[in-house]
Amino acid sequence: MRSYKSADQRKTEILEAALDLFSRQGFQDTTMEQISSHIKMARTSLYEYYKSKEDILYSLINEIVEEEREKPLEGSIRAQLEVLAAESIARLQKNFTLYKILFQELPTLSNPTFDKIRAWQGRSMILVHEVIVNGIKEEAFKATRKPEDIAFVFKALIGQRLADILITDTQVEPEVEAKRLIDLMWFGIGQEGSDIS
Repeated sequence: MRSYKSADQRKTEILEAALDLFSRQGFQDTTMEQISSHIKMARTSLYEYYKSKEDILYSLINEIVEEEREKPLEGSIRAQLEVLAAESIARLQKNFTLYKILFQELPTLSNPTFDKIRAWQGRSMILVHEVIVNGIKEEAFKATRKPEDIAFVFKALIGQRLADILITDTQVEPEVEAKRLIDLMWFGIGQEGSDIS
């Protein structure tokens, strides 16, 4: 007797197979035919769920986006930045394979897929920007600093650490690592009042 799977079960099966193939063969070298063959599904049936492998990739990304925070941030500005940094690190570690694929394949993706990924990254930075604007209002940051400059420092610091974690396949405690990174951002690396020009 043949067992039937719901549409959601089939989609999950497709996404898992695609993620496995993308990670082993690379996104560009994986075909829709290979994905359908991997799960013993007719290629025409696969196209009923997804029009292209870019659609599959975007669905994988959407799963991460849907996991993003819904409750408001609480605590000091510094604590809020630590939470956002810790969430970024935890999200990467939970979805390591997908992040690795995106890191490796991003330059080769088609413009629409690349644009969707950039839009997702932009949405995640909106919350950081809001925290920073509030931080300037609360005088947690110097009023002479522009919010976009402070956001750039956050993005550069966290983004570089995420890239290091991907490249070295390192496991870290998200909260501990976030505190370390935000301490570095918060206190800088120079001595108070020193002139290093």
